[in-house]
Amino acid sequence: MIAALALALVLQTDTEVLDVPVFRDAAWGVTIPRPFGDWVFAPATERGTTTVIFQPAAGTLSDQLWGALVMTRWEGELRLAQVAERRIAGSWRPVLGRSFAVLERESVSVAGFPAMHMVMTGVIANAVLEVEEYLIARGPDLIALQFRYPRGVPRDSVAEGYAHSLRGLRLEPSGGPAASSVPRGAPLTVAAAPRPVARPAAPPSAVLGPSEWTVVIDRGQVVFDLPEGMRAVSPGWLSSELVANRRRVMRYTPVIGGTDTTLYAVGRFRPEVRRVGRLTVRLWRVPPDGSAMAASDSIIAIAARTWARYWRAFGAVPLADLALVETSWPATEGGPGVLFLGADAGNTGVIQRELARTWWGGLVRSADSLVSVALPEWSALVVAEQTPAPVSDLPPGAQRLELARRSAGDARFREALRTLLVESRSAPVATADFLRLLGDTAAIPLRNFLR
Repeated sequence: MIAALALALVLQTDTEVLDVPVFRDAAWGVTIPRPFGDWVFAPATERGTTTVIFQPAAGTLSDQLWGALVMTRWEGELRLAQVAERRIAGSWRPVLGRSFAVLERESVSVAGFPAMHMVMTGVIANAVLEVEEYLIARGPDLIALQFRYPRGVPRDSVAEGYAHSLRGLRLEPSGGPAASSVPRGAPLTVAAAPRPVARPAAPPSAVLGPSEWTVVIDRGQVVFDLPEGMRAVSPGWLSSELVANRRRVMRYTPVIGGTDTTLYAVGRFRPEVRRVGRLTVRLWRVPPDGSAMAASDSIIAIAARTWARYWRAFGAVPLADLALVETSWPATEGGPGVLFLGADAGNTGVIQRELARTWWGGLVRSADSLVSVALPEWSALVVAEQTPAPVSDLPPGAQRLELARRSAGDARFREALRTLLVESRSAPVATADFLRLLGDTAAIPLRNFLR
């Protein structure tokens, strides 16, 4: 994908320009209308990936008023949530610079196929813009549709044209060149460890196929439509649950952060409620067939103790309870107010790291390595209330933060951390202010880590 979009920058001079109302690629089985009558298409193919730029006939790519359609064959299992994370970390963050921020990210359906929808903002060559991107999975084919909105151009009128193209996009069910004719390149970059994807809580034999349940975003809620015997667990508040006609509809309202369909579990869950001190722990248990990590008393105690310590160290969050979800996932994954227990949940440090994502990734939302890696890793030290020696034994992110804390001193580090928490709520993460408050010397290890 990186190679394909980089190629787009030279297409204007190196490819044929088509002044047609509708572009169709018969080999890929893809058809799309142009947004406006004075726009043209510029297609090109390299290493089995086809890129089609569409823009005003009299415009230039440097105007940042253009769209792109990219069609490529994916090697291996195509997981859209992971692809989206890699695009954000490996492509959009470097391209859009320091002002980069993710405005929206959700699972949707495009032309009858599953898709991830993202909206980002930032600066390219001194031009401030928003970029909207759809990543669509059609079997082994990955199809990306990108729209650019430069500041200074009326957004509503541009959005109307882009919506016309999106509505008119047609994807034939079995499109794409024959596999043998597509060179095996590396169309996507891998720049960061992927965050979790939606997947069953138990092995396939214990759950129904994804075609028998759906998840959508409706009026600011994540909505699941499932067979009556199934339940879904997602970050947020379970605001309603309705069973009728052998179907179960569950609605989750986000309490921290926005709607997000990249992390949830579906299974034959049985809910259970525990009280640990002042904390309500909601357990979502699956049938005890030995395949899932059980929420044992020791895991519940560790989670409750960690939660209370973070609450004191990082501040209160608007959540009344903590959800622990039993799954057969290989790795434990955390989200705002929820912990999906994987095979590694017996490791106390894993539980502490993933629970920290309620604050780092939930309250403070960012895909950068400070929030997504370093702070969750370092937070385990807050619970332990001591630092193992030597520091080199710590994970890389925690190691850099601990070196910065030692250099800056506790008081200055706490001030920087408090500023990061306060100024980054519902706003782009205040990384620059955090580093500035640490001081030049203390920030050196982190600056190298964040590059």
